[in-house]
Amino acid sequence: MEITWYGNNTLKLSERNLAALVTNPPGGWKAEIAALSQPEPTLVSLPGIRQVLQRPGEYEIGGVFITALSADAPVPGEPARSLMFGFDFSGLSVIFPGPLEKPPAHATLEKLGTPHILLLTLGNGLTPAKAAELVRQMEPKLVVPLYAELEDLKRFSKELGLEEPAAQPVLKTAISSLPEETRLAVLAQTS
Repeated sequence: MEITWYGNNTLKLSERNLAALVTNPPGGWKAEIAALSQPEPTLVSLPGIRQVLQRPGEYEIGGVFITALSADAPVPGEPARSLMFGFDFSGLSVIFPGPLEKPPAHATLEKLGTPHILLLTLGNGLTPAKAAELVRQMEPKLVVPLYAELEDLKRFSKELGLEEPAAQPVLKTAISSLPEETRLAVLAQTS
């Protein structure tokens, strides 16, 4: 599995022989799957993207199993305002809750399961202390923080009591190489 961060909430996840997936892509991207954590009220299509996920549901596309859940309390008859995603790449579980204003309900987290990798947006209402609480609740092996401010990253790693590693351009991992205890994996933003 390879994960590359392009800033904000745009990530590319790829695994050999499986569909490539991108989260919240700006225009001009090419991938088999786009997962939109803050979908438009009406369904959209994106040139260069085969399948755009913008509604809650369960999907299987190109060997990737995906669960999309509403991150906020649903309003009857209206589309979800924000989505959380669980991705399964041949048994490697990745959860991307998108930008959260508050930690999701326990029942929602149970539906997504325990991730191997948690892609967690810092800020946007989710303080470093609340983000650390969410990590302790979910118990991932790797936490990849997505941050706008370096200070948020420093406070988050301090809250978790974890050492902040040097940023790397791409996270390359497999189930067999995951750590026993939760660790941070910091990505450098790629342009």
